[in-house]
Amino acid sequence: LGAMPRTITLSYSTTKLFWPEIELTLFSLLSCLIIFLLTIRRNKIVDIIGTYLTPLLLFTLAAIIIRGLLISPERVSTDYSSWTLFFHGLKEGYLTMDLLGAFFFSTVIISSLRKHN
Repeated sequence: LGAMPRTITLSYSTTKLFWPEIELTLFSLLSCLIIFLLTIRRNKIVDIIGTYLTPLLLFTLAAIIIRGLLISPERVSTDYSSWTLFFHGLKEGYLTMDLLGAFFFSTVIISSLRKHN
């Protein structure tokens, strides 16, 4: 209940970099439609992930990395040390749902993989 809106919003903010004119409502509807179409047949989820989503994931990660290397913003000067920034990022990162989501979703994925084999 709490993970899907956050996941769609995070995907939207990433997609907005490449497609700035798309609205959140339209993106949310398209995302939900794609998720529904990919998961309607429960016994085919692992096959779909392996065949379609993994290559798409690798392609989009490569595109993001290449874009980041070619079109990166100028470095901002700051008075903070690199250690201060590192620990601030570490602390703020643990305040998100990412760690909890990883614990809960990993058990679902592992049990699904065991069931599939």
